[in-house]
Amino acid sequence: MSFQVADAGIQHALATVSQGTILPNVAWVLETNVVSTTTFPTGSQYSYVVTAVNGPATNQATLTSTANGPNSSKAIVQAIVERRLLPPVPGAFNGLGEVEPYFSGDGFQIDGRDYTLANALSGTNPDKLGISVGDITSPSAQTPTDAKNAVINALSSSQKDNVQGLGYSALTSPITSSVDIDNSLTKQATQDFVNTLKSMADSYLTVKTGGDVSAQLNNSTDANNNITIGGQTVNMGTTGSPKIVFFEGLPAGTAGEKRLIFGGNITGAGILVMKDNDLQFLGQLNWKGLVIVSGPDTSVSFEAGANAQDLLGGLIVNETDTDSGYIELYVTSTNLRIRSSKEALDMVQSMLNGRAYLRIVAWKQNM
Repeated sequence: MSFQVADAGIQHALATVSQGTILPNVAWVLETNVVSTTTFPTGSQYSYVVTAVNGPATNQATLTSTANGPNSSKAIVQAIVERRLLPPVPGAFNGLGEVEPYFSGDGFQIDGRDYTLANALSGTNPDKLGISVGDITSPSAQTPTDAKNAVINALSSSQKDNVQGLGYSALTSPITSSVDIDNSLTKQATQDFVNTLKSMADSYLTVKTGGDVSAQLNNSTDANNNITIGGQTVNMGTTGSPKIVFFEGLPAGTAGEKRLIFGGNITGAGILVMKDNDLQFLGQLNWKGLVIVSGPDTSVSFEAGANAQDLLGGLIVNETDTDSGYIELYVTSTNLRIRSSKEALDMVQSMLNGRAYLRIVAWKQNM
């Protein structure tokens, strides 16, 4: 019985201190009580007390629940908890699972150098890749080298300087674009993160026949970054109040499936997710934060002509099909800028810190 009571103390602590708790916590440098002595079950002779201390890792804390019961019975349970962090974003554009791009024109920029929220080079934070390809694993028809070469070969000689960042060199012939393999971000981590975002979303909308979105959206965000979708007002977020806006469709080939097409002008900040179908931008875009497209046979396309399209932070396309033969990144816009920004991603992480719950990553009985 004592072990069950001690475990109940861990759950009590998670419910008490979880949401919004920043790790490391300045109050937990030394072991500190987070749940005072509590009788459980009520009216029984059992009780627990729970302490917390930072560690063992920087983003972790150790909760220790000590239960005492009749006849000097005692049990101690420890749980290491951490906050679900933003997954690694190694490039401005990040292609997972399979990467087949298409580029037209010479006016786009995909840049892994670090930019501020004001869209100026920071000059302080290290460069990332312009285009990162990762987790290209069996049974995908591509190898990691195939995926990397697919990107490099899709860039014409006049387009190679449009992809800058880590490893870029204008001194080689041809120019060495910032394109490489980085497996720090995985398909599974992205899918897990997307599923977490769904439960935390400020706005959740379905994209399908009869859903919230069943046709191209031709209206635009207003001065407050609001847009009317499916009869509801959706706030797309600002840098002062970023949002999680989550669209979920049906996989390509499924009856009733639709792609998410923004025909108007979109301004927002935070995390924009399209799950299980395509995302297409035809109008102006000004997004600060993270954009994620994930699912089988998914793609993102920028087809706005000369309209300005700015994505500051990072773009992830997670192809979960094993061999889609699909173009995951389609660019015909002549005024597109996809740029890395630590400041934009830090803004997103701060948003998550304020609402994400701690999770248990290790648990043990000490006696």
